[in-house]
Amino acid sequence: CGCFGMGEVEDYTVNIQAPSQYSVLVPEEYASIQAAVDAALPGDRVLVNDGVYFESVVVDKALLIESVNGNQATVVSGSDDLYTFDVQSPDVTIKGFAIENTASNSVADIYFAPGSNQGQALENRCAELSTDEVTDRAVYIDEAHNMRIQGLRCESAGLVGIYSYKMVGGQFVDNIISHQTDGGIKVSRGESVVIENNITHHNGRAGIYVFTLLNGLISGNDSSDNVASETIYRGGQGISLSRAEGVIISDNNIQNNDDHGIRFASSNDIDVMNNIIINNEAGIHSGGNTNINISQNISNQNRSYGLGLYSTASFQVTGNELSFNLGTGLEISRSLDGLVNQNQVLENFKALSFRESNNNEITLNRWQASLGQGSSCQVTVYRSNNNYLGLNSFLMGYADLCSGMDSRNYWQSKTQLDYNYLGNSFNGFLGNYYKDGSDVDSSGNGIADDDYQLPGDSQLDRYPLVVPANEFIIQ
Repeated sequence: CGCFGMGEVEDYTVNIQAPSQYSVLVPEEYASIQAAVDAALPGDRVLVNDGVYFESVVVDKALLIESVNGNQATVVSGSDDLYTFDVQSPDVTIKGFAIENTASNSVADIYFAPGSNQGQALENRCAELSTDEVTDRAVYIDEAHNMRIQGLRCESAGLVGIYSYKMVGGQFVDNIISHQTDGGIKVSRGESVVIENNITHHNGRAGIYVFTLLNGLISGNDSSDNVASETIYRGGQGISLSRAEGVIISDNNIQNNDDHGIRFASSNDIDVMNNIIINNEAGIHSGGNTNINISQNISNQNRSYGLGLYSTASFQVTGNELSFNLGTGLEISRSLDGLVNQNQVLENFKALSFRESNNNEITLNRWQASLGQGSSCQVTVYRSNNNYLGLNSFLMGYADLCSGMDSRNYWQSKTQLDYNYLGNSFNGFLGNYYKDGSDVDSSGNGIADDDYQLPGDSQLDRYPLVVPANEFIIQ
């Protein structure tokens, strides 16, 4: 089935049948590309010399159609059909052209029809010969499989740079796409798709927009400066993913977007790892997801929260840096059965908002209050129960910790731990470190003699630490 687990990457290499060595020449042998295509045999190469070709081309056999000197020298301008290149056959490659379609009913520059599998569009660009009011797709893949789009450069106004519908197996690699109103790269109802090392800037909706995907990799992309639109809800996102399963979002650079850096919803088995998310409206948003891993990301200086988990179950949030956000560093709302571990949440307007969330473990995190003008409640716990908060370092005072009377949680480790403190070994429960907590430790085990009173209904930390948690060695 092509499935993979969290943290694994599947090989989606697209194997294309090599063409024969026989070349059909344009315009030396045939005046038009269409005439050359009609004369060629399956497996031939149609080699197109420099010039501007005003035509629409239907490709109904396996061919390599290639320009001699690349997309700066060879232009194909269609004006009388839905598509400039209409690919109807498997094993077709379109390489090295500048392409436009000025027809009033234009749908796409390159269209891969259902069944045109193993197709490639390589090193093409969106032409700008004429200005028209038609916004279409540069490449449209319609129920064709095992496709590769690489080296597309599309920086003129359009609808979508690359759009695929019901594609199984595909690679979108090393493309540069901007100024598309409905998204730079858009995948709908796909399976086994790789979106890698692309630049998607200044697009509406999102730089990368994925709706319904089974197994995929979104990695190494720069999706920044995407813009909001009055006609598109939540436009201007870096990466948007919904109704997906088995997708890895990793090593992307996502900055200066009008909406979320990464937003994913109604999805299962999603890894979000090693991304840089800076100066977006919000950093990372998880809504209605299950079995989620968010780890080793930097989500800083966003205009609202760094990371928000909403109605999310069975999640791990580990090793992230969430700092200098103008809203809350970490928001958890109506989420359960999660682990929040070893995160640095520093100098946000507010450190943690924890609302209506149960059965979570929050451990070994560093929470630091804003050094400037921040929220009066740096940590808020509201209607949340049966959560364990242990080995955290709260670099803030009692007044910064706010817990409602309707929340009852355990401010300690979930189990007794073997640990080393100042060269000595101990076993027991460990609580949290508080900036204004007591440092009196008569037993020398790193635990203060007196409980730390917390706001809320009889909330106590019975094992408060006298030093930050990083000074304990947990066995």
